[in-house]
Amino acid sequence: MKTNIFPGWYVVFAAHLLLALIFGGAYSFGAFFSQIQSNFEVGRFSVASVFSLTAFIYYAVGVFSGSLADRISTRVVVCAGIILLALGFFLSSLASGSLQLFLVCFCSLVGLGVGLVYVPTVTAVQRWFVKNRSMASGIALAGTGVGTFVGPSAAGLLMQHFSWESTMQIFAVAILVVGLLVASLVRSNPQELGLLPDGLAPLLRAPGVMWHPAACAWPKPRVRADSGGTSGRFSLARSGCFSRLCTSTPTLASLVFP
Repeated sequence: MKTNIFPGWYVVFAAHLLLALIFGGAYSFGAFFSQIQSNFEVGRFSVASVFSLTAFIYYAVGVFSGSLADRISTRVVVCAGIILLALGFFLSSLASGSLQLFLVCFCSLVGLGVGLVYVPTVTAVQRWFVKNRSMASGIALAGTGVGTFVGPSAAGLLMQHFSWESTMQIFAVAILVVGLLVASLVRSNPQELGLLPDGLAPLLRAPGVMWHPAACAWPKPRVRADSGGTSGRFSLARSGCFSRLCTSTPTLASLVFP
């Protein structure tokens, strides 16, 4: 059964869950703090530095993860991040005998995982919307707050019944299964489905107009300042796409510029 829901909202839903998942996993470290400290018999500074280094890595990875998603695929990069994040939790649970090994597994893998998911996911949401971009971005980014609350709470509840190692393994499985399922909803941009941002493509499919997103992209407005330099007007008449629309359907041109 067909629905009238714009596919971009599925991307927003996926982004919300992915951000909740990755930041819930990363910030759950606070619930493991005392257990890790007693296991390795180290000071609070040594344990706190683990999360600090992890945060530094995932924000540093964000510098290039966006361009990497543009070159490869947003979905592929996000899935790779989910796998690395889950692997980081699982291998960290096996490194209970060495703080150095735990540091390498958690900081590097979890940091890489979060960084590869965060920026590409948020960027994908931006491309699906123009008019509703602020609302869509707000809904997606709200997942960060949900995750930072649910993640540590879930870890604390689980550690009442399991060891911290088993809890990390449960987190690894949940991140892998839920993350890969949700990542399947992510698409880089609306052009993959033959749409325009906010679902505007059907408005351009007037009779006699041959439209395809790859051949006729929405023209970027060019501002031409007047002689006084105090105001400007959009000039679209020289755009090939706009010219074809005006030639084929004069009524559509009158709707664009009444």
